[in-house]
Amino acid sequence: MVEVVVVGGGLVGVSAAYRLACRGAHATLVDRADAGQATAAGAGILSPGNRWPHGSVLLPLVRAATNHYAGLLARLADDGEHATGYAVVGAVHPARSADEAAGLAEVARTAAARQAAGFHHVGEVRMIGDAVVRGQIAHLLLPGADTGRWPIVLGFGSHYLLGFPGGRVVAGATREDGAGYDPRPTAAGVHEVLGEALRAAPGLAGATLYEVRVGLRPTSRDGLPILGPVPGHPNLHLATGHGPYGLQVGPWSGAAVADLVLGDPVGLDLGPYSAGRFSPA
Repeated sequence: MVEVVVVGGGLVGVSAAYRLACRGAHATLVDRADAGQATAAGAGILSPGNRWPHGSVLLPLVRAATNHYAGLLARLADDGEHATGYAVVGAVHPARSADEAAGLAEVARTAAARQAAGFHHVGEVRMIGDAVVRGQIAHLLLPGADTGRWPIVLGFGSHYLLGFPGGRVVAGATREDGAGYDPRPTAAGVHEVLGEALRAAPGLAGATLYEVRVGLRPTSRDGLPILGPVPGHPNLHLATGHGPYGLQVGPWSGAAVADLVLGDPVGLDLGPYSAGRFSPA
């Protein structure tokens, strides 16, 4: 039996360990439970309509990862895990200024292009559950409100609103490149998140501020993930560097690197994401 140690118990690490276990390997998952784990602070929006740059080398990865979720959910259901929190709830993309209104046509074109390119886009999805990008999000409570099926509200930056069952609304998120490994919520971060939330939905002014979560999202110097073996160390593989899109692509990345560890093809050219791109020439 193949013995594998997976270091890191976030979404990517758990996905790798799960894939290894499903394939008959013995996986040991190790995690220090440090403050600032990105998965615990992620709101959980899976949006194939994100505005990825045209021609971005990320598009094949995002396409594979988006289409991976259906099979993952089916496998989890076969294993008895039905309460994943996965729900298709739709989305609205409001324009709150003349400049934003001018950009709505491009949003529609991007969504249509993603569908034509093979993204199985059945609606916006909500899930419960070298450097870093700090993200701060606020959880609000509206007692008695039926928020479980509210559509996601997207903006033209990194901010959003989404509802969960039980009167909970999540408002996010900051993207702070210079915060380092500091997992503290800050006054400026909370001010930014709540200000954007109230600009989109003034009716939330009376909501209870329940908690603020902070996630430190690992990212690489070129903004692309690092997937695959480390040059010179064939028994060491990496699946990291996803930045703010880890919840979207992390399950596929973890599973793909698990397949590589077992010597199996992954069906996608991982060359653009290899650790070797940082090696001295």
